Amino acid sequence: MTAMSLVSDLLERRLLEAQPQTIKVGRVYQGANSRVPFIRLSGTWLAEAGFAEGEMAQVSVARGEIRLTCLGISSDKVAAA
Repeated sequence: MTAMSLVSDLLERRLLEAQPQTIKVGRVYQGANSRVPFIRLSGTWLAEAGFAEGEMAQVSVARGEIRLTCLGISSDKVAAA
């Protein structure tokens, strides 16, 4: 086991043990009279989970569930491609 995989395993274990957070779904307006649901996420827990400022994340949606996956590439690299 390398030092990097040990750190990764410890971090993953810590994240799995973290208690779920409850957030409120708000609303924003799109167009003249159209309200849509809005969720804002922020916190050091994002960085601890591997999400870095400026990197791309993939959003997958299923009924009653949203999954965020860190792609590990910067938005600059995506725009240049």
